[in-house]
Amino acid sequence: MVTMGTGFDLLTEGLRFCGRLNRRRSTWSLKFSSLFADPVLKLRLLSFQLKIALAIGLVGVCRAAGDVVPTTEVYGIASDGTVLHWDAYAPTTKAGPWPAVLVIHGGNFYGGSPTSSPDSVTLAQDLAAQGYIAFSIEYRLAPPGTLPGQKSSGQFPDQTNDVKLAVRSARSDPRCNGQVGSVGGSAGGSHTAFVAATGTPGDDRIDVGVSLSGLYDATDFSPNPGLADYTVKVLGYVGVPATDLTVLKAASPAWLADKTIAPLLMVNSLEDPMPYSQYQT
Repeated sequence: MVTMGTGFDLLTEGLRFCGRLNRRRSTWSLKFSSLFADPVLKLRLLSFQLKIALAIGLVGVCRAAGDVVPTTEVYGIASDGTVLHWDAYAPTTKAGPWPAVLVIHGGNFYGGSPTSSPDSVTLAQDLAAQGYIAFSIEYRLAPPGTLPGQKSSGQFPDQTNDVKLAVRSARSDPRCNGQVGSVGGSAGGSHTAFVAATGTPGDDRIDVGVSLSGLYDATDFSPNPGLADYTVKVLGYVGVPATDLTVLKAASPAWLADKTIAPLLMVNSLEDPMPYSQYQT
């Protein structure tokens, strides 16, 4: 079980990352998963939410990235034989084993990589500087994207299967103390929420997560200015028409979450490219 301190430190790192991604956006909506059964835990989370609100004005002032030199490693083999890699950022000032944090890149489900965004690299460096071992992962990509050697479509559930494999690999890594969290934005935010809501605790379900601008309900096609582009990306990821609610729900963290979901901080902005209705599910 992740201690409250560890979980809150991770949430703070996610907020710092969010500030770097969205410095021009000044108004924020933050919410915790509302499915905690323990009222004391709920109170502590709500109290911490106030602290986060006070910190929003400071997130633009971030620590300098550490001097950690990442190593690219194989973390698993996907079901189609694709070799999956992560960039490992290990702390240099504190002896391990350490809590592990997956850094999951965005890219509309068909693009991106562990190094495609400078912010992802900075986040991993920051996590290592705070005493976490960060694993910035790759996962199979939906069309038109692909990884070297990828034979499958990369559509649901390929990507979430890869992330679950990464959670299990991180937890069993000798450098990890058995605690695994995740931070992700956009597609990576969706995957973070998915592995917070599904899987087996202590195995392929994360212990705590931060999700930024994620897709949570793939059945939601509410009117919004970017609906056409949004629809193409969502259906391209899930690989079914908008009428196939069974598969769309299976790909949606909002339809899968229950009171056992791991502690999860969800962050969006009023000018977020992800439709606001995703945060009202």
